[in-house]
Amino acid sequence: MKSNTSQSLLWALRSEQTPSVSYVMGTMHIRDRRAFSGWDGIAEMLAACTVFAAEIHLDELSEAWLPGAGAHYFTPGQNLNSFLPSRRFERLRHIVLKGTGIDVAKFLSLPPIVLAQLIDERLLANDYPTSLDESLWEFAKSRQKQLIGLESWNQQLELLQGIAFEDQVRFLLEIGRHLSRRRRQLSNLATLYEKGDLRQLYLSARAGAGRLRKAILLDRNISLAQSIGHLASGQPTFAAIGAAHLAGGKGVLRLLKQQGFTVVPVFYK
Repeated sequence: MKSNTSQSLLWALRSEQTPSVSYVMGTMHIRDRRAFSGWDGIAEMLAACTVFAAEIHLDELSEAWLPGAGAHYFTPGQNLNSFLPSRRFERLRHIVLKGTGIDVAKFLSLPPIVLAQLIDERLLANDYPTSLDESLWEFAKSRQKQLIGLESWNQQLELLQGIAFEDQVRFLLEIGRHLSRRRRQLSNLATLYEKGDLRQLYLSARAGAGRLRKAILLDRNISLAQSIGHLASGQPTFAAIGAAHLAGGKGVLRLLKQQGFTVVPVFYK
C-alpha cells in the first residue's frame, strides 16, 4: 500500500488513558485476492494485540445461520417462498443458482438481507478458502487471542427484525434482477478496497444499500465505536469491521476521535 496518501484500511488508536496501541481495520467479506493485499503486515500487528474483535462472534454466527437451525427471525411462516408468487420465486431461484451456485430454496429460514450477503460473497473470485474477515478471525484464534464480538447476537437480531421484511425482499430481488451489475459493483468495491480508498468505499456502499443504509450502516457505527473504544481503553485490541463503517461524518473513525482517541493511518506492504 502506498504511503503517499492519507488513506488506509488500518488505523492505530492511542489515548492518554492507556499506553498500549490498538488498531481498527476495515474489511470486506470476500475471498478475492484484492482483499488480501498486505496480509503479512496486518498479521504482524494483529499478533501484537491481546484481543481480536469482529463485528459479531463469528463462531456463534456460523452456528446460528445453519439451515434448519430452528431459530425464527421473523413471524412464523414469513419467508421468501411464502412472500413471493411461486413464479417470481422460481425465477429468482434459477437466476441465483445459475450465477452463484446458491439454491435459495435451501436458505428460506434466513432473513433475505443475510441471503443477499451470501450471494455477494459468491459473485467474486474465490482466490482464498475463506473471506478476509473470516481469515483474520481464524488467524487470531490460531494465535490464541481473546475473541470478541463487538455486537451481541441479540443486537444483530434486533437490527434484522427492525428492517421491514418487504424492504429486505426488495433488496434481494434487486440483486437477483441485476446479478451482472451487482458483480461489477462488487468488483469496483474490491478495487477501491485494494487501493485503500475509504471515502469512495463508504460512498459506494451507502449508495448500494439504498433505503437500508441507515439501518445497516449509519446506526450501527455508534455501537461499534463504543465497543471498540471500551476495549481499546483496557488492552491492546485489533478490531476488524466492514470498511464502509470507517469513513464519513458519522463514521467509526470520527466517533473514536470524539471519544478522545488519536486516530492515525497505518501503512503496510
